[in-house]
Amino acid sequence: MNDLNDSGAAPSSRCRQRLGRVVRILAGVIVLLAVVLGGLELFARYGLGLGDPPVLYNHPTIEYLFQPAQDGYRFGNHYHYNAYSMRSDDFAMHKPDATQLRVLILGDSVINGGNLTDQDDLATSLLQSWLAKDTGRPVGVGNVSAGSWGPPNVLAYMEQFGWFDADAAVIVLNFEDMKDVPSYKLIVGHHPNFPANPPCSAFYEGVERYGSRYLPIPQRHSRMPVAATPVNSAPRFHDAKLALETLIEQAKQHHVKFAIVQYPARNEWQDAQAPAAFAMAQQVAKETGTPIYWLGPAFKKAIDNGEQPYRDDIHPNDTGQKILAGELQKIVLQLLAPAPGSNADPG
Repeated sequence: MNDLNDSGAAPSSRCRQRLGRVVRILAGVIVLLAVVLGGLELFARYGLGLGDPPVLYNHPTIEYLFQPAQDGYRFGNHYHYNAYSMRSDDFAMHKPDATQLRVLILGDSVINGGNLTDQDDLATSLLQSWLAKDTGRPVGVGNVSAGSWGPPNVLAYMEQFGWFDADAAVIVLNFEDMKDVPSYKLIVGHHPNFPANPPCSAFYEGVERYGSRYLPIPQRHSRMPVAATPVNSAPRFHDAKLALETLIEQAKQHHVKFAIVQYPARNEWQDAQAPAAFAMAQQVAKETGTPIYWLGPAFKKAIDNGEQPYRDDIHPNDTGQKILAGELQKIVLQLLAPAPGSNADPG
């Protein structure tokens, strides 16, 4: 008896043919998915600039800071953090020789620049280059900053790492900074804007971190645990005024010339009473004999000239960073100028 069907193929052969077709279809689907996902990954990484965010870590006294020795690109902008978590060039804890000029610029996201500012466009990077031309000396400018830092965070950083043989230091404050005290919530790794580790892929980061803004995707970063035992809360570092006073006192002890800069948000320069919002910092400056500078006129002049120095309501764009660098340049040179009647060289 001939075990063939009407088509002339044995049942077992027909099954193998069907199975082969299914396998080929599945293989094609897998290859297509791999190509699509690979394309999305490449687009997210090289087209959108995702996948390589600067990462941070929780700290018991500073609250949080950027992990040291990072170098990468985010949204096409270069970032570099040195061994001391500064967004600055690499340099040693101490000066290699007495000819080097060292300046520390202290602050929050205004100084840090964030992911939308390239390293070369930072006010501190420009300041370093300009001061080298002004003084004819090797210059190191340390950008000591992180988003939402206030004077207590900065003070804790300086107590952790020291003053790096600085000749001058300037703290840049906006109105919110004098109200910003550490909560010691373990924010790093629990909030999408404070990653503790690089994402597993650029595409995954785009979906997980930004997709919830446009798609019904639940956010896994919903609760931030508080540290079980906050360290150094007893000395009242939560008090911004006390922290600023302590910073100034420590600067004097380390023979660092210190200044306070008050930075205006987008609309503060329009308000004749805007400087009153900085009354606490002005009081500290008066009581400690510290020079204090208001940058409202510089930003107002730029806007009157048709320039737009702001990226949003508070953060400077590249134009704003350049204005900030120019003002810091004048302030630092004033700090380093010899006293009247002195024959000493600046710095």
